[in-house]
Amino acid sequence: MRLISTKIHGILDYLLGTFLVAAPWILNFHRGAVETWILVIAGIIILVVSMVTDHETGVWRALSMRIHLSIDFFLGVLLAASPLLLGAGQNTYLPMMVGVIELVILIFSAREAADNKTRSPAKNSLSSWREERYNR
Repeated sequence: MRLISTKIHGILDYLLGTFLVAAPWILNFHRGAVETWILVIAGIIILVVSMVTDHETGVWRALSMRIHLSIDFFLGVLLAASPLLLGAGQNTYLPMMVGVIELVILIFSAREAADNKTRSPAKNSLSSWREERYNR
């Protein structure tokens, strides 16, 4: 059993994504340089992925939690490596810290939503969602 449920993971994603989008302005380094936009783009990716993941806080449940966690992994590695990729400037350490936090959350997160354990696999597919939606 993992320490962070998928519901808590989703809530953390919404909080982290919102913080990342606003961080350059909150922390006053919004010069329009790459360190500003890497945070904004990472925040938008986190928010969108969380909204389309099949877990308790998902809005449109199109992605499995495993795909969500894979995207979290790659985004976390990219952000953690940002000082190497962008140059070791003063403002590249915030993306690095966020990347490390993202990876720690990933390590302790559940791999499947609690409500998915009782659902049939067909309910997770996009085609069954369309069928359900248009047959109402």
